[in-house]
Amino acid sequence: MNTNKDKLLEYSTSHRFMSSKLLSLLVVFFLASIATIPINSASKSGSESTVSFVEVNTQSGTHFDDVINISGESSVPLSELVWSIKHIEQFNTIAIPTENIVSSSTFTDVNIYDDVFHWNLSIPVDELNCTCTFSIFAPNNPLIEEKSIVIFIGQFNHFSVISYQPNFNNFDNSNYESLTYQVIGIDRFETSITEYNNDIIFKADICQFSGDSCVSETKRVVLNHTIQNDNLFVVEINQEFLQLADGNWHFEIFMRDSYLRISNADEKILTFDTMAPEVIISGAVSASEMGTEVYSVKVNDGYDSSLVALTWTITEPSGIVRGLIGDEYISESSVRVEFNQSGVWNISVLAIDSVGHFTKQHYEINVENIAPVIYLQSPSSESSDAVKIVAGISQQWYIDASMTYDTSNDVNDLVFQWIVDGEVIHIGENLSEENFVNSGNYVVTLVVTDDDGQSTMSQIEITIESDKALNDGKVSTILIFICIILVIMSVIVIFRYSKGDRSFNLPKWGK
Repeated sequence: MNTNKDKLLEYSTSHRFMSSKLLSLLVVFFLASIATIPINSASKSGSESTVSFVEVNTQSGTHFDDVINISGESSVPLSELVWSIKHIEQFNTIAIPTENIVSSSTFTDVNIYDDVFHWNLSIPVDELNCTCTFSIFAPNNPLIEEKSIVIFIGQFNHFSVISYQPNFNNFDNSNYESLTYQVIGIDRFETSITEYNNDIIFKADICQFSGDSCVSETKRVVLNHTIQNDNLFVVEINQEFLQLADGNWHFEIFMRDSYLRISNADEKILTFDTMAPEVIISGAVSASEMGTEVYSVKVNDGYDSSLVALTWTITEPSGIVRGLIGDEYISESSVRVEFNQSGVWNISVLAIDSVGHFTKQHYEINVENIAPVIYLQSPSSESSDAVKIVAGISQQWYIDASMTYDTSNDVNDLVFQWIVDGEVIHIGENLSEENFVNSGNYVVTLVVTDDDGQSTMSQIEITIESDKALNDGKVSTILIFICIILVIMSVIVIFRYSKGDRSFNLPKWGK
């Protein structure tokens, strides 16, 4: 343990010494670069190529023993570029600081021709030993892609480097993926290609992943690989072979070369999913016309942090798929529906997970129609029930049913039928004396029907008398009234006669 600490202390001391020495050398390079820039560079630097670019001509994987020599070209002035040399961290070793070993915007030698800046950078290696990356980019021009190469500096602390190469032609499915890696090793050309490739092993530390952390124990596995060409390897990741459950898995992939040196690590989050998501819709199975209900969905794809996209569909009883109306809304897990007509509605949810498996679930709702409610008005009465009309044949009267109400989608299409003895005598909201030509007693049935075929009935008694009968009835009423008055007066006289002296004395009038 003390030996490791001593090594780290020795490395840190030498690192600080080399950094200070490199900085002093950079000042010399800067002065030299000013002296070597051609006089006409200022005029030509103003003209840029149509497409801005930065290129590094030095081959990736180059080994520098004494002097770092890197060259390249650019379409933009070098004053806009920054280059840096950084450590590459080796897998599962004591972390080396990731800050730049050296970084600058000065170059040793610059030439301009054909409106292109050709640059060269020369830096003494001194005591620096590392497996590093050289990068160059334009901080103020995001359209210019950063260029990087792997370089080996000095004689020690070198290891092979793996670099993931995206390949969109790979066929991946829900339980199998293939990853292409470029392997850059310093000793590759000192050993036969066959021997080098046969001794390479790809491994990975893996754990099940949820959110931003592991939710299972980390285990190390060996990954099968095939050789695509001299420096490209295809790593196969098979869910069944590795005995992995469905879910998100964190892979920290690394390589061990023929000299048992461990490479850097490449991190990947891979999703394995062999099952379609389960969908359960909850909500009322019956509703009333013009009623509003909320329906929710529960989705289970078999593991945490599964990404599932939901699509809601609302189908009316007529089979028409409609969008939202009024106060309806759709969220990630619920929908609010207003049933503006009766019948069997269908609400469906299409759930698609991150690997393309899908499930479509249907939910039927029986919406019951609400019958009209009859409300009648007449000059003599106002009631939601039946009314009774007694009138002469020449008298004016009416019965108004226009205040009958129903749901908002039906109320404007109500049909009013007035029926006597099974025969429709009038269609409309009002009934009047004009619909009767003969006197008599009638039982009128009002039938109100909405556009869904739902009906409500109400009975009305109507008595229509002839004018003669009506006058005779009035005379009889007067005679009866006179008789009642005479009877009352007779009773009063008899009551007084029965008191005291039964003689009858006429009053005498004084003079």
